[in-house]
Amino acid sequence: IDEPILNYANKLAQEMPDRIIAVLIPELAEAHWWAYLLHNLHGARLTALLYLKGSERVIVIRVPWHLRE
Repeated sequence: IDEPILNYANKLAQEMPDRIIAVLIPELAEAHWWAYLLHNLHGARLTALLYLKGSERVIVIRVPWHLRE
């Protein structure tokens, strides 16, 4: 799932050189550190890829998501 999002964000950045592209990445707010790592691993990997391989005009916004019991 990471590569298609990365490619799409870079494609949008090339097609619209006068705009900043924002990628919203939800992350579950967990009580325990180990649960945070288990549930948010994909978001962390996508964030790293966008920073390393993304355009300078692609920004990452990580949004905490709280689940109800």
